[in-house]
Amino acid sequence: MNTHPLIQDCTKVTGLSSIQVAGAIGLILSKLRENINPEDFQKIKSTIPGVPDLIQQAPTTKKGLLGKLAGSVGGDKAKLLMEVSQGLSKLGIPTSEQKPLAKALSASVEKHYPELKPVFEKLAG
Repeated sequence: MNTHPLIQDCTKVTGLSSIQVAGAIGLILSKLRENINPEDFQKIKSTIPGVPDLIQQAPTTKKGLLGKLAGSVGGDKAKLLMEVSQGLSKLGIPTSEQKPLAKALSASVEKHYPELKPVFEKLAG
């Protein structure tokens, strides 16, 4: 079993496999790297162990027609959510499990890395 605290917490709460959870966390981290300022991402990278390894486990997502449509209707956040949902589906994580996974990951980050809370609060707007 993977010993990364985020993966352990999320697998325990969701029942998803450690491979699915590691890929999901990597996907989120890769999207954060693309969408936040470099200083904030560097803080995440220097705080959470194994960020590069987690990102390597992320599935690739493409910016297809649905992503462009979501972007034109709902802006960048809608496009980002569409890409994340697409990636999670590639990992075999059904839509019904995506919100519980997001809540578990958020709680785990806050528990293990409370110093990152301001970074994530900025993202929430």
